[in-house]
Amino acid sequence: MTDSATPTKKSRRHIPILLFLTAGLPVILASFMYFTGSMVPEARNNKGTLILPTLLVEKLELQLQQKADGDVEGKWELIVFGQDDCTSKECQEMLHNTRQVNVALGREAGRVVRRYVNIDGALSASTVDAFKTSYPRLHLSHTSYLALEVFLDKEADASKVTKGSYVFVADPLGNVMMFYTLENAGGDILYDLKKLLKVSNIG
Repeated sequence: MTDSATPTKKSRRHIPILLFLTAGLPVILASFMYFTGSMVPEARNNKGTLILPTLLVEKLELQLQQKADGDVEGKWELIVFGQDDCTSKECQEMLHNTRQVNVALGREAGRVVRRYVNIDGALSASTVDAFKTSYPRLHLSHTSYLALEVFLDKEADASKVTKGSYVFVADPLGNVMMFYTLENAGGDILYDLKKLLKVSNIG
């Protein structure tokens, strides 16, 4: 006779399944929501435009031309794209905004680096010198227009991005999850970045 209080072999086989569903299902669901955007509430309080699924920095095939003080690896990044050596008013304004945001982060500023990516190939030597004077903590890279299109994956219009009117936020793992345009004030970037740094244990 089987004691009713003692689990049978059949019922014991179900225990691992129940444990998996209890512990693993929330993780799977959260990952699904994060990478697909499905079932994510519309009433978000982020100021920038969320990118789901995230874009990958590695697809940019960046060529580092000038490394500023401090490492790029393992840091959060504010990335501005431009062309013609960032001579447009929009590009200059975005670089200024990202510098002000970085300064306003205070003690957390060391967790964030800024990068300018030129789409017209390598920057001229005179432009590099000008950047070193105006933005000594700015990392300089370049890439091709085709690589930019592959990276954006229709998330934004590459022809508009190259005008320098966008700022992209990348996490220390190389995932780009948010962008801002000139319609966003620098305070919007600062607001979101503070939240990201607060909840993140990386970078």
